[in-house]
Amino acid sequence: MPLNLSNLAWAFAVLLNADGPLISAISSRSLALLPDFGAQQLANTVWAYATLGVHDQPWLDSTASQAMRLLKEYGPQGLSNTAWAYSKLLVID
Repeated sequence: MPLNLSNLAWAFAVLLNADGPLISAISSRSLALLPDFGAQQLANTVWAYATLGVHDQPWLDSTASQAMRLLKEYGPQGLSNTAWAYSKLLVID
């Protein structure tokens, strides 16, 4: 399920379509499944939110905590994309 949510967020970001109800649904469901997200799924989802300019502070706070737990799993590109996404959204954790 995290892969599906990540891919869905990514696809809408590529299309630059910030559908509010869809983003809310992705946020809600991904928070419930956050412990199941791997580094790549998290990096892709956070990148999508930043690309769309979605600033959901509770979601960002939770995903930042999960990203810290997964730090050893990130490759250079995923780490770079995640850092870029949080900096674009001006999130300092």
